[in-house]
Amino acid sequence: MRPPGPRLLAVVVAAAVAVVISRPTPGVAAPCDPAEAAVRVELIRTELARESRRAHRWNTAWGITFAVLAAAQVGMAAERWTPLGDVDDDAMRTALWIGAMKSGLGAAARVVMPLRVDRLDGLSGDACTDVIVAERALRRGGRREQGSFFLLHAGSLAVNIAGMLWLGLVEDSWTQGVLSATIGLPVGLASVYTQPRDAWHAARDGDLLRPRWMVRTVRRPDFTGLVLDGAF
Repeated sequence: MRPPGPRLLAVVVAAAVAVVISRPTPGVAAPCDPAEAAVRVELIRTELARESRRAHRWNTAWGITFAVLAAAQVGMAAERWTPLGDVDDDAMRTALWIGAMKSGLGAAARVVMPLRVDRLDGLSGDACTDVIVAERALRRGGRREQGSFFLLHAGSLAVNIAGMLWLGLVEDSWTQGVLSATIGLPVGLASVYTQPRDAWHAARDGDLLRPRWMVRTVRRPDFTGLVLDGAF
């Protein structure tokens, strides 16, 4: 076999040098544009402030909702009465107690482990430094929203299945068990899917300028109800 010629060796060496030069130097960050960084910081600040307010409202609204549902079911179970008539069936009364416990757990969860999204405070004033802090805060808020979203899914499924099994196996009333789960699961999912999730999506997608869609309450002299609202 003939040894490689000088021309071939020169091509191989030049290619190797080009690869080495093109590789990024470890530990060297991309150059920062202060103007772009300042815009990004302000976008994240606005996003986190809005998500913090929405998380507080969500915790409060659903905490009150679950507490009211729990109190109502305790009262109906104690009085053996519902708006549909008297409760003569022991399994139905047990279903009311189980519903009260499920609602009580939902209310307690909003107090013991509420969803919190921290605002962006205590910045240095250096945009290139602050944008790193802001990105970390956005990812932290996103992780909290993501964790809460999946934890609430699992919790709602677990308590409703447990209630159904208790009514079916212990009270020997699968009808009441299925009815309890059929009522409880949609309420739990309504809580889950009204939870703020924009910080999670923004941290994942890196896009703070996309359209926002939300369900909000509107109260006016001529109208009271829920409105699907798009914020741009």
